[in-house]
Amino acid sequence: MMKLFQMVTRAAVGFGVAAACVQPVFADVTADLQKKVSELSTEQQAALLLLLDQLAAQGAAPAAAPAAAPAAAAPADDPKAACKAIIEKFAASAAKEDMDGMMSVFSDSFEHYQYGDKAGVKEFLQQSADMGYLEGIEFSMEDAEFEADGDTMSVYPVDVEGSFGSITFEYVLKKEGDAWKIVEFDASGL
Repeated sequence: MMKLFQMVTRAAVGFGVAAACVQPVFADVTADLQKKVSELSTEQQAALLLLLDQLAAQGAAPAAAPAAAPAAAAPADDPKAACKAIIEKFAASAAKEDMDGMMSVFSDSFEHYQYGDKAGVKEFLQQSADMGYLEGIEFSMEDAEFEADGDTMSVYPVDVEGSFGSITFEYVLKKEGDAWKIVEFDASGL
């Protein structure tokens, strides 16, 4: 019990020092974090402190978050997670109006009844960005279902909201080598 108390104390001191260092720069974030931590149960707070202690023991700064893995990096043996990561990468790129990021998730064999090929969808996305339709865009996969059919995966519904209103997408992705790529999509509400 004494060892547990010492670990918790060390982690708490490290967390307190780290929070004090960043507080002048990130006062709102720190206050929000402190509030969220205080809302945790005693067991959850203890688990958090143990985790922070383990990070400190490994030489990691308690306040430093690990570098985020690329959104498209998902376990190869979990096609649902990999496809979800691809759509999340597309959503994050759209929110930043990052054309290269958006286009990186489309297959070279992409086909669409209205936009044609990959170059056509790029033109559509660029026009959307130019008209301000990507500003404040939000994607939701909360109700999405993933249906596998051989080497393809259908993801529906993916709800998208922005200044244009709301649209529901169905994305079809295909495994190409080690990566999943969007090969087609269909939108309702356009």
